[in-house]
Amino acid sequence: MIHLDHVNVENVAWLASLVGEKGGVFEPAEQFYHARSGHQVRAFRAWAYEPATQTATCTTAWEAVADDGQVVERWQKEPVRLHCVFRFEMEHLLARVGFAVENVYGDFFGNPLDDQSSNMVWIARRP
Repeated sequence: MIHLDHVNVENVAWLASLVGEKGGVFEPAEQFYHARSGHQVRAFRAWAYEPATQTATCTTAWEAVADDGQVVERWQKEPVRLHCVFRFEMEHLLARVGFAVENVYGDFFGNPLDDQSSNMVWIARRP
């Protein structure tokens, strides 16, 4: 038996928006305080999507901000590329390697997979 944990459900509308004007544009993400410096750190993310390869790319940048509001440091992480797997694609891939899907859930509590689910949790077995 194989458990494929936390396969995200792809939001096609959101992915499509990353191909247009929104693609590659940094937008505010989370904020936190750095434990050593005490500076506020603001994160920004830029997402892009390549439909031909079903690949989403995320680049994250951070700014450390002093008490007076001045940015004292900036840094950026290399882009992370994520392959977007859709439900029927995963079923096909599992079947091709000899697994039978026993169930697919929309979360780790066993709720059904539906349009509001943010995860796909797969249970498959090799017959």
